Amino acid sequence: MRRAFTIGTVLILSAVSLFAAQSENYKLPQNIVDSGGRKSSSGNYLLQSKSAIVSQSGGSGTTAVLYPGFFFPLVFSVPNPPAFVKTGEFSLAIVTYNRESGVVLTKTDKIDARPKFKLVISDKLGIDLNSIAVTFNNKVVINNNNRASFVDPTSPESTLISTLRYDPAELSPGTHTLQVDARDNQDRRLSKSYELTVDTGPAKVESLVVTPGTFSPSYPPVAGKGVMVAFSVSKDSDVNIVIFGPGGRGADWNRRMTAHAGYNQIEFSGISDLSGQPLANGVYVIKIIGEGKELGKQYLVVFDERSRK
Repeated sequence: MRRAFTIGTVLILSAVSLFAAQSENYKLPQNIVDSGGRKSSSGNYLLQSKSAIVSQSGGSGTTAVLYPGFFFPLVFSVPNPPAFVKTGEFSLAIVTYNRESGVVLTKTDKIDARPKFKLVISDKLGIDLNSIAVTFNNKVVINNNNRASFVDPTSPESTLISTLRYDPAELSPGTHTLQVDARDNQDRRLSKSYELTVDTGPAKVESLVVTPGTFSPSYPPVAGKGVMVAFSVSKDSDVNIVIFGPGGRGADWNRRMTAHAGYNQIEFSGISDLSGQPLANGVYVIKIIGEGKELGKQYLVVFDERSRK
């Protein structure tokens, strides 16, 4: 590709080589021309005809155009130079959920042998819906040919958001890969990849976090102001979250739940099942029990601020 430089402020480039000179806020689509605002049939851009041109002059078979964001004019050997399109901020997003638990999957996560995925692709400016592709274990399972059959019936698809459901057949133990690809309507791409592990052995709790670790209960309790018990489990399991009082007093709180492979959480209000009152000061043991055994244990310190008054 030939590039000619003049002494001073004028840079002469072929139309294709302009990409290196663009400002970060403007994009030059190759398939859009600036002749009266005409757009080619294959174009999928928000054309701002003429408005993106600060000044334009011609001579000696060339056209010089000064675009916003540039410190020099660009010189074309064609009479109708391309128009720039203001791109706006890149806002394309891909989020994958465990549809059973509603939890967002991380790049490395645990899933059940029969997972149910919800894939949400969104963009403030617009998605190129034809570009959406989902690959599972290196095989394309969703593309433009069959995407319509995977659209979530509770979330109508638009150019701003596409919500898909994908439920693979029963998976073998081990690591499985999921990849979601998409482009916005200005041809900017985003790809999200996941390594997802299926564990069919005995259930295991790999992390158990209690927040806050020191807690002052309120009465009456306020939703969202209690103790959050968060844990990650290796597979779908029925578990009990049990809070034992000091000195072997017994279970002050016991809740049964179906924990899904990966991240789970439950809130404890601070109110004892035994007394119906806020927990007394002391150190409590929080256990996760499943498959007839203790899967995880953490401690909670209760200190009632009202006791100081």
